[in-house]
Amino acid sequence: MRKYGTIGGLTALATVMLIGQLNIEGHASTELGTGGDSIGPDIAVCQMGSTQSWGRVGDIHAFSIQTDSFNAGDETLLWDNSISMHPVIAQNMYRYRDGRIEMIGMSWLKHGFCALQFGGCGTCNGPSGCPTFLEPGCRDPYSATLNGVQGGLGPRSEVNASISGVQYPYELNWQLTGDAIFKRLQVHDDDLNPALNQGASFYIEGHYVHPQEGSSDRRHNNATYEKVNPSPAGNSYNLGAGTGTSNLQPAIFAWLEHEPEVVIEVVDIPGTPVDGRFHVGYHVYDNGDGTWRYEYAVHNMNSHRSGQAFEIPLGPGVDVLDTYYSDVFYHSGEPYSNEPWEMTVSQDSIRWAGETYDENTNANALRWSTLYNFSVTTNTPPMMGEVELALFRPGTPDSVTIPVLVPTPIDEPTCTGDLDGTGTVNVLDLLLLLENWGRCEGCDADLDGSGTVNVFDLLLLLENWGDCD
Repeated sequence: MRKYGTIGGLTALATVMLIGQLNIEGHASTELGTGGDSIGPDIAVCQMGSTQSWGRVGDIHAFSIQTDSFNAGDETLLWDNSISMHPVIAQNMYRYRDGRIEMIGMSWLKHGFCALQFGGCGTCNGPSGCPTFLEPGCRDPYSATLNGVQGGLGPRSEVNASISGVQYPYELNWQLTGDAIFKRLQVHDDDLNPALNQGASFYIEGHYVHPQEGSSDRRHNNATYEKVNPSPAGNSYNLGAGTGTSNLQPAIFAWLEHEPEVVIEVVDIPGTPVDGRFHVGYHVYDNGDGTWRYEYAVHNMNSHRSGQAFEIPLGPGVDVLDTYYSDVFYHSGEPYSNEPWEMTVSQDSIRWAGETYDENTNANALRWSTLYNFSVTTNTPPMMGEVELALFRPGTPDSVTIPVLVPTPIDEPTCTGDLDGTGTVNVLDLLLLLENWGRCEGCDADLDGSGTVNVFDLLLLLENWGDCD
């Protein structure tokens, strides 16, 4: 299988390959079917629709969203909230703006308790009432109001999405209620303010996890997104009804609606069984001024091992002109840190990293049903290369590499001091060195690698004056 993306007139070919046991492949079909199309019980989201605004506390707004689940499999799904054999529902919000898809809000998990047996998404032959199961082909609607009832919202931290493991009863904040935003889908005001988000598009996402799916491939079709249009309402916002349900796909795929050249790689983490799935999306923007902006979005669908670091190769002659990073905000007592990842730049790469598992088991890791952004602007055009995603929880491998577009290195000078690569050290190289005088970590003019361009670098250049051997 091949994937193509056209970036600023450059056609990039990304060949899907097997790297060790790293499986990079196309995403799931978006066809719902009528039920009974999958072998085994298979939960999916067939439509969304209404939203509920709960007001604001400080600069944070709270929402909840309707999610209609559907049994796409050929076996009954259990829906029993007296034990762990029931689904949990994550609610998320995304924004597309200025060529970037970002996750801007998340909720705790709605715990399912019974399932209506409606048609509308498939062929349903279920009973009446609200039993503790969902038959093949049947739809179970959970309204936006119901999905915002705080007593039924449990923590994400007690779910292992790699094996569809749900702890119940959950321990953290069991059935607690609170202020208007407690446990609900929280979004900061700056992420919605029309004055700060001109031209932006907004999306809601529902993501189910059900224990019966275990570690099967059926867990990969559990997220669906829709577009919403926030509008001011009092001191908060109404999201309105969702439109254009994109079945069986997480919201990272909304990026393609705005930028068809975006490439999204599907990355399955090796293991027995496969640990879980990431999506790595990328696009390169030619700024038209001799610089290029490299955008990467990394979405964790259901990997329990999670992400700990993200590294982009640079190489000789690649100057870092601008960077961008964003993550998510855990709230309402989740134990996870909100400390942002630390960025480091070297001659070889730019890397963002959080704490390791050994340092802090509750560190800010790229956990299931979240998306992080990484961006760098450089002075060189793209070429095919690899980025590295380090994994958070212990296991083998400790990282995976993904084929993407990366900045193109410039050939090394042919000798020390030949900064413009002409084969001669002359006054032009001297001027380049003087332009970078002073603190200059990682730049070519720092000939002795001290982190500063000074008289010692000048002497090295003068020692090699003339034609290079």
